[in-house]
Amino acid sequence: MYGIEKDFARKATTNVFLNSYSKKVFEKEVLETKKGAAVIIPLPCEAPKVIPKKKVKATKRVEIGVVARWDKIKNHKAILDLAEYTRTQGAPWRISAVTQIPDTNVQAEFKGAYRKHVRVLPPRSPRALRTFYRSMDIMLLPSNFDVSPHVVLEAAFEGVPTVMSPHVGYATTLRRNGASEFVVDFKNIPKAYNQISALIKKNYPATLVKKFATEHNPARVMHQYEQCFLKVVGGVIKK
Repeated sequence: MYGIEKDFARKATTNVFLNSYSKKVFEKEVLETKKGAAVIIPLPCEAPKVIPKKKVKATKRVEIGVVARWDKIKNHKAILDLAEYTRTQGAPWRISAVTQIPDTNVQAEFKGAYRKHVRVLPPRSPRALRTFYRSMDIMLLPSNFDVSPHVVLEAAFEGVPTVMSPHVGYATTLRRNGASEFVVDFKNIPKAYNQISALIKKNYPATLVKKFATEHNPARVMHQYEQCFLKVVGGVIKK
């Protein structure tokens, strides 16, 4: 697999990366791209015309959401560990995860514990997901490696911030735009719990959400691809 990736990078006229994080990891783990042979073009994501402000709920229970496929890379273990630790602290937190747990005997004990401590909800339509985001106080994404998960943008566009691990591509954007406190190391659950507790009523800076909306605007992204293709084709024709 590494050999294939290296071949792609060597032979490509231009390598497209979704963000600076993915470029950095690729060049560290696989191959450093040639100067001028790499461009960053984010994924498109439509933002609503009006992005609502985060609602501070009157109820005591804190609703924490997760939207992630059932995959080791999404780090559901950290979600379970946090849910179990929350119980020991007597905190009025409820963690709800939109995911689909395979009905197999693989990791049966872990699955059982997860279902016990986390409210598991089935996958839903984009419209229903937007409703889910709005019903949450905050979202979690403790992934072991996640380049450009749409859930971060989708939740932000509904007025709800996401607490993420340093291994999520958007962590770099958060740090550069006044939201570094939302980047949390889930290896230390008690510390993560304390950090999340301090963020429950907070939101991303408005400038960050606006940056998300601008940079991921579909028209802008497609124009970037158009310019990239024209440049590549023009270079090939000249050769």
